[in-house]
Amino acid sequence: SCADTPRAVVRALREEAPGGLPDDVLVLCLDWYGRDPAERRAVGGEESEGLPGPPAV
Repeated sequence: SCADTPRAVVRALREEAPGGLPDDVLVLCLDWYGRDPAERRAVGGEESEGLPGPPAV
């Protein structure tokens, strides 16, 4: 599910880090645009600067 994805990403990052990472060191920035490009309403970031959005799902 979509809710499990961020947890899975953080888990994978922590497992793959050499020597492991304490919780207070790991930082993850995730931009979620949703599935429907028509629903995107960016005020900042890539879409507002004319750069391509995320790949189609």
